[in-house]
Amino acid sequence: MATPTIDRAAPAIQEADPAAMQAILLYLVTKAEQAELRGEVGWLRSEVGLLRGEVVELRTDLAAVKAILPHLATKADLADLRADQERLRGEIHAAMNALTWRLVGALLVGLTALAGLIVALQIFA
Repeated sequence: MATPTIDRAAPAIQEADPAAMQAILLYLVTKAEQAELRGEVGWLRSEVGLLRGEVVELRTDLAAVKAILPHLATKADLADLRADQERLRGEIHAAMNALTWRLVGALLVGLTALAGLIVALQIFA
């Protein structure tokens, strides 16, 4: 028994020219092709399911990165840190230089006092 759609289309098919029929037949599929397409669609659905799982995982990873991001240093922060480091290096160098000259001065005073003591001991002894 033919379906109503085919019954209604029968007069139009009988009147259609062979070229139009050939053009229509190109777009029809066989049952084997239809079964093959169903298999491919099933495979695509399973792949989409896997991709959805991976998207969820990527969103989780992205959320973790976004949570860490505010705590990371920017180039400007590193430039400020380098400037502070150079300033402190200069201050430490200046302090060590002043301490060195203070130590040299103390040694000269101490050695001068020791030399004076030795001379005084030799004169008065």
